[in-house]
Order: sequence, then structure tokens, then C-alpha cells
Amino acid sequence: MRIAIGGLFHESNTFCRPFTTLADYERDRLYPGEAMLAPLRGTQTEIGGILRAAEGLGIEIVPTFYAWAWPGGPLTEECFRTLLERLTEALTRAGPLDGALLQVHGAMVAEGDDDPDGTAIAAARSCLEPGARLGVTCDFHANLSPLMVSSCDLLVGYNTYPHVDLAECGEECATLLVRALRGEIRPTMALAKPPLMPHIVRQRTEDCPMAELMALARAAEREPGVLRVTV
Repeated sequence: MRIAIGGLFHESNTFCRPFTTLADYERDRLYPGEAMLAPLRGTQTEIGGILRAAEGLGIEIVPTFYAWAWPGGPLTEECFRTLLERLTEALTRAGPLDGALLQVHGAMVAEGDDDPDGTAIAAARSCLEPGARLGVTCDFHANLSPLMVSSCDLLVGYNTYPHVDLAECGEECATLLVRALRGEIRPTMALAKPPLMPHIVRQRTEDCPMAELMALARAAEREPGVLRVTV
């Protein structure tokens, strides 16, 4: 079972300047192919969790392209298009794949594209053969869009803020993807966006009101047929 892994990650602030450029990614984390394995293996990151899960799942990991930059202004159009092209080219070169796992933030903004995460997930999907599965991890502060949800088979977000479960998130997404490929589960997704805007200083998942909300999510996961709830 061949599973590609990759990432295109940024938390954008539209009020922030300067714009995020390719130079920012080159300074932070820009890993083509197998170059991503050594710095991410054994880390408490989503990819670190995926690699950890792969050892027990008996799957072949195919590293493609990984780009991560610190939060900042929106990506320039050139930056986003360059990164997206590198990701899709790497996925295409990877050859026949049973599935792919992609790490995004979910709050990326780019010049000319208000939903670049959705664009990236849809582009990754287009690189896969019919029948292949696509799993996506996202940040607790993702702004999920219908395109993001409809373009993948699984979307698993962090359960904690401050974020301490990145690796567990990656591990869970990888496990669910393999279970789907083995025919053990048939995941479908639904997106609900209530008209609420949480206050940034009241988002700690150990405190109310978020603690109560996360408890409701965990309770929902105990219902028959519910695999995962991402808040």
C-alpha cells in the first residue's frame, strides 16, 4: 500500500504586512521529496505522527513536498502558485498511489485566492487515480470551507489549544485512511458552520466554554457510525 505524504502550511493574517513570499518558506521549512523525512521523523508534528503510524500499519510512505512558514501576511500569488505547482508535480511523479496524506493549516490566504487550502486539497485530489483516498490534517484554527471538505475523504483537526496533539492528529488521520483503504470503514463527511465567532482569549480547550464543547465532540464520537468530530 503506497501512501504519499506532503504539506502546504500557513496561518495567514490579512491585516498583516509584508506578504509571505517563497523566501520565507526557504528560510523556514521547504523540503522536496525524501528531504522531509529526517527533520520531521520523531517530531511532535503531523508528519511525525504519520511516520510513526506508518511503522505499525505496514504501509509504504512516499514523501512528495513539504512547505511550512511562520504565520504572517497573505502569500503572494507567485509564492502560492509556485508551492502548489511543486506539490502537484511531486504527487504526479510519485506514480500509482493508493492514497495520500496532506498537512494544511486551514487558514491560509493568498493573493487572488481566498481559499488556497481548498485549492491545494482539490489539486492534490486531481493528482490521484480514481479509487485512491485522500486524508487531510488541519489546525484547530482552520477556517474550513466546503471545497476543503468535499475534496478529501478524511479531515482530522487538532483537539487542543494550546496545540499539543499535532502528532496524534497525524497518526489518527493515517490510521483512518488505511482503514478506509482496507474496506473497514466507508467515511463520509459533513460540515456545519454555526453563526458564532469565538473570542481568542477564551479558546483554551482546558477551560470553559471550549472544554464543554470539546466534551460534546468526544461524546458524539461514541455514537454508532461516528469516526471523528473536528471542532
